[in-house]
This record gives sequence, structure tokens and C-alpha cells, in this order.
Amino acid sequence: MPASLSTLKSQAVRCILFDLGDTLWTARTKDHRRPFEEQSAQQTLAILQESISPDALSALTVSTFMPRFAKAMKVQNTQAKRAHPYLEPDPIRMIQQALLDLDLPWQDAAVCERIYEAYRPVMPETRILFDGVLATLGELKRRGYMLGVVTNRAYGGPKFMEGMRELGLLNFFDPDVVAISADLGIRKPNPDIYMYALSKLGVAAQETAMVGDTLNADIMASKKLQMYAVWKPSPWLRARAEFDALSRYAASHPADTGGQIGHTAQANVEPASPMVTNEDILAFALARNERQHDPFYRPDAIVEQASDLLEVFGPIT
Repeated sequence: MPASLSTLKSQAVRCILFDLGDTLWTARTKDHRRPFEEQSAQQTLAILQESISPDALSALTVSTFMPRFAKAMKVQNTQAKRAHPYLEPDPIRMIQQALLDLDLPWQDAAVCERIYEAYRPVMPETRILFDGVLATLGELKRRGYMLGVVTNRAYGGPKFMEGMRELGLLNFFDPDVVAISADLGIRKPNPDIYMYALSKLGVAAQETAMVGDTLNADIMASKKLQMYAVWKPSPWLRARAEFDALSRYAASHPADTGGQIGHTAQANVEPASPMVTNEDILAFALARNERQHDPFYRPDAIVEQASDLLEVFGPIT
């Protein structure tokens, strides 16, 4: 059930923007993604073999290259976002630097572009919609809401839109109102990416709601634009908040729990059956971000699943 933290003036909201990752879809399991990741690593090594001597690559196999390259890219991505949080990192430069970090020779942009495409996620093989997403989007559209997307993505363009179509999302979102950071060069919480979507939809921020899983990029950014902000905490955050509650309970009730909760108990936490309220999860997230007293980080409503949105947004009158 959604927990409303302030009253929604439903007659004022006529447009709803959505984040994608951990909001409308989630990544498939590691086991499911592994064949794709291995294929991407194999393609990358084949590309590098065209410009790097066999001796330089002799120690690299798919199994050794894959985790090292992924770690190097993660480091580059983190550093780029910290340096310029409002800009989408340049993937070609990140790949160039990541390869250097692996002690491989400098590669030109054309080679790195091919590597970039080798790692492009293939949908729906790597993504799966949460339960009820398509039905909820259909009902919101039937109730009269305009729908759009504002998302931080490392990949965009026609291939990304084709993946959206395969997942059934383009039945509800016009490609022209899908704002993707990879295409625009700017990323949430940059207000300009929101304004881009709003200008395409022809609506004011005050007439719009944003639904997303990130307190900084989705909630704070949209509230500063005077949008109605709906938080859908990710399943992993719900699981961590629940485990934190269990750990605190164990510390204060040693006779009931044996004094501690081990790794086995942590692994068995079921995010689908939360033992904490939405407000507890918010308090946990705010404490982690040290934003307990920042009003812009407090959503106007919290939902657990897509269908809960139908209790927040009634028919437009």
C-alpha cells in the first residue's frame, strides 16, 4: 500500500514521468546475464586482437579479462560522476582509460566505440519489467495522464528504443518524450534533463509528477522543480532496511535471537514481504545519505510496486 506523505492535488497533476532502472524494470539475475557478459568480453578481446600484439594479450582470457575490465570501468564511471555529477560520462574516454589501467596500449576512439557497442545491454535478455508495470501504465493512460521517461542510461539511441519496444513500453511512451542521459549528455539531478522532457510534453513542472527510486536524482531534483515526487524504493534497499531493523532488534533482544543475525539470515531477507514500513525505509535511506533534515529529500508519496500508483493518481477530472 502506498504511504502518502502529503496530499496530492490530483486535479493539478496531468503528466507523470518515470525513471526506468529499479522503477519500471530490474536487471535479470547474474546467472542469466553471465552468457551475455562473457560474449561481450569475448567480442572485446577479438576487437583488441586487431590492434594489439598477441604477446600483450596472451595473459588475458575471457574469465580473467571480464572482472578486471568491469572493475576498471566502474572506477572510471565513479570518478567521472563525482567530478561532473550533472553530465553523462563519456563512455569512449572511460574505455580508453580503463584499458590503460589494465596495462594495455592506448586505443583510438573508433576501437573503443566498437567495444562500447559490444557491451550494449540487449533487452529483454538483460532486463525484466516488474510485475504489473504494463497494466499500470495502461490504466494511468486511460485515466488521462500523459506519460514520459527521464532516465540516466549509459546507452541510448535507436537500439535502446527498439529494446523499449520489445518490452512493450513504447505502447505507453512516445519515443520523443523519453529523455535519456546518454543521448542528451546531461543526467539527473541536472534540472535541464527534466525540462527537456517537460518541453517535449508541453506541460509545466507544477502539473507533473516524477516516479523514481533514487532520492537524489529523482526525488530531490524533481521537488526543486516543484513537481510531485513519488519514491519507489528499490528491492535491494528494502532488503537492507529490513536487515538493519532485524539487526537492531537482535541487539536489543539477545534472548530471542541468540544475540546476532548471521549471513544466512541476511541472505534470507525477503524484500517482497517487508517487515518495515515505507516510512522506516525512508528514515533508513535518509540516514545513509545524511539528509534527515533536508525537505527536498522527502518524497510526497512512497509506493512499493507499480500498481500502488493507481491509489495515488486517480482519474483526471
